Amino acid sequence: MAAMRLEPSGERPALGVCTRVCALKRDGVDRPHRGRGLGGRPAGLPIRSVIGRCGEHWTISPIEDRININCLLVFGGHATIKEKETTAMFNVVRIICLALALLSTTFAHAEWPEKPIRLIHNGPPGSTADNIARLVADQLSARLGQPMVVDGRPGASGTIAADAVARSAPDGYTLFLGTNSVFAVNPYLYDIRYDPFAFAPISQVVAAQNMLVVRPSLPITNVSELIAYAKANPGKLTYGSSGTGSMMHLSGELFQRATDVSLLHVPYKGGQPARMDMLGDNLDLLFGDLGSIPLVLDGKLRALAVTGPEREEAMPDIPTMQEAGIKDYSVMGFYLLVAPQGTPDTVVTKISNAVAAMLQDPGVRQNIVTMGNQPASDATPAYLAAAIKADHEKWGKVIKEAGISVK
Repeated sequence: MAAMRLEPSGERPALGVCTRVCALKRDGVDRPHRGRGLGGRPAGLPIRSVIGRCGEHWTISPIEDRININCLLVFGGHATIKEKETTAMFNVVRIICLALALLSTTFAHAEWPEKPIRLIHNGPPGSTADNIARLVADQLSARLGQPMVVDGRPGASGTIAADAVARSAPDGYTLFLGTNSVFAVNPYLYDIRYDPFAFAPISQVVAAQNMLVVRPSLPITNVSELIAYAKANPGKLTYGSSGTGSMMHLSGELFQRATDVSLLHVPYKGGQPARMDMLGDNLDLLFGDLGSIPLVLDGKLRALAVTGPEREEAMPDIPTMQEAGIKDYSVMGFYLLVAPQGTPDTVVTKISNAVAAMLQDPGVRQNIVTMGNQPASDATPAYLAAAIKADHEKWGKVIKEAGISVK
């Protein structure tokens, strides 16, 4: 905001209230005055000296003739000086005022971040969300120069955590690490209080695909055989998920629509209980996370395909669904970083750049792979915004067509 000038009319400035005290000596008499700036007096009065405080004590003495001095401290210390008649001493004072104003502005607009940052996520302690959040917090703390505090808010499929962030100040000190389901699926299943698009996208952090596995006792060794078996036995094959509306569930619904088969959905409270039922031959198949890999390697489950567009590095011999003949089938879950809507672009860019640098670190990448995920290929805000929009449209259509409801 530009600094104001006190015009000869004698009116005082309308903006900014300076609590500093200045003393005017007029005709040899001290006249203390608490005003709206140094020299806050009617214009045009003859003065012989001015003593004021503006960060440092400075004195103008003597001042010749009649001088209008207006050194106004307005919202951040911007100062201007208007003069009718000047002397060399006055020019010195002018430089001092401007220097002090610039110093005040520097302190008023210190570079972000100045204090610890809170990272909210929607998982319980020890969960994948919690582990990824702590990895991100450690890495970004080092790169941004401020501590990052991890704050888990589990429950209601992420809506509690997302709502807390949506209501936070858009100052860059509250961030949300969540899954794409919070923005692409929850709006269609729950009565949420937040707008899924009322956030500032920062970066996709990690991506994860599911793996289609079957119990080994079934006479099925590939996707084509699964489709044929399902068509010959409509509604008899059961598939599990970590819950209604979960990515495991939606993967199965998308598969049914892409292949024109009918499967029976069995929701569980998590993916691990579903896998355990498969080991007991109580469940036929699962579009599960990569936690199934050890069981596949041990021969306890049979992997048919991965759901993403590319093969999984840890299981290079397992084809993608598209390679198995299901055109355009792709399901990827991912963890993403967002801030409240209105967070300054400079802050968003700084965080996004830090995430991109983090994802280039070999140690970080290996840590992410060990968790059963993949480092994001693009950490830009634009890429994340497009991914959220695409998933929101895609899963909204599947949920509506399948008539999925959690009520």
